[in-house]
Amino acid sequence: MELKWWPVILVGLAALVAVAAVVWALPVNTDQRQLRRLAHVDRLTRLPEYIRVYRAYVLSVMATLLLLLIAFGAAVVAGARPTGLPESIQAFDAAHPQDTMLCVDGAVTDPATAEFLTYYAQLAQSFDQQRLGLTSETLRVIPLTRDHTYVADRLQGLARLARIQQDLDSGEPVSDADRAELQARAAEFSRPIDYVDYASSAEDVLALCMSGFPDSDGARRRQLVYLGDSSLRDPVDGRQSLYSADAVRQLADDKDVQINVLARTDALGAVAEATGGTLQLYYPSEAAAAEPGIDPMLLAHLERIQDSPPTAELADGRVISSDSWDTPQPVLIAAVAAAILLSLSLVVLRR
Repeated sequence: MELKWWPVILVGLAALVAVAAVVWALPVNTDQRQLRRLAHVDRLTRLPEYIRVYRAYVLSVMATLLLLLIAFGAAVVAGARPTGLPESIQAFDAAHPQDTMLCVDGAVTDPATAEFLTYYAQLAQSFDQQRLGLTSETLRVIPLTRDHTYVADRLQGLARLARIQQDLDSGEPVSDADRAELQARAAEFSRPIDYVDYASSAEDVLALCMSGFPDSDGARRRQLVYLGDSSLRDPVDGRQSLYSADAVRQLADDKDVQINVLARTDALGAVAEATGGTLQLYYPSEAAAAEPGIDPMLLAHLERIQDSPPTAELADGRVISSDSWDTPQPVLIAAVAAAILLSLSLVVLRR
C-alpha cells in the first residue's frame, strides 16, 4: 500500500504526541469532598471480588484506549489517500482492461520458451477482462482472446513440447503419440521461411506481434512481452529487413503499445524504454532448465513486468495507473468498526 498524501501521517502523529503531552502535563482535578474513612482497606483490596472488578476495569480502559488509537490511525491513513491495494488494481483493470501479446522468436522446444509459456498459462487462469495472445517469429499462434481456459490449455500444450524434445535428445523412450504431438504442435507454432532478398530481424518480429492488436480499441491498454534474441540476423547477412528500431518505436506509439523485452543483450533497450516498458537481461542456464518449475530468474523478470502494467489515458489527456485510484475502503471499515466497538464499550463501562 502507498500513500498519496504521506505528510498527513506525520501531521497526525504530531497531533497525537501533542495531545498526549498536554494530557500528561495538565494537573488532575481531585475531588475535594470529605470521604468516609474505611478501616482495613488493604483487606478489602485483597478480596477476590475486588480483584476481579479491578482487573475488568483495567482491561476495559486498555481496550478503550486501543480502540481510540485504531479509529484515529485509520482515519489518518484514510485522509492520506491510500493506493495500490488489490481493490484499486481490480477496479482499474475493470475500467481499463489490458491486452497482452506474447512475442516469441525462439523455438517452441526451447526450455526458456516453455517456462515463459507456462508462466502465462498459470496467469491466464486469474484473468477477468484481460485478453491474451501469442505470436511467434512467423505465425499468429493465438489471436487475442478472453477465452482464458482455451489460452491456458494451448500454452500448456505448447510448453509440454520442450520436455518431449529433451526426452528425445537424451534417448529416453517417447511414445508415438508424443512424437506426433511434437511434430504437429511445432508446426502450429512456427514454420521455417527463407527468402532470397529478405532476412527477418528482431524489429520485424516486434512489428508482426504488434499487428495482432486491433487498430482501435478505446479504453483497452496494450502490452507486448518479447522473449528472444535482440538480433536475429547474421552480421555478414546483407539482405534487407523491413523495420528499423525507429520504425518500431513509431508503430508502438501509433498503436499505444508498451513493449517489454527479455533478451541476452540490450540492443532493444531503447525501444522498450521509449514505449514505457522495460528491458530485462536474461541468460537461460542449463541447470535451471533441468530443474522442475520456472527458472527463478525468469520468474522474477516476468513478475517485474507484471507489476509495471501500461497506463491508461483519459479523454482529458490525463494519464492514470492503478496507483491513481484511491482505496480507503479497508481503513474506513476499520475506523467504523473501532468506533462501533468503542461506543459499545462505553455503554458497558457506564453500567
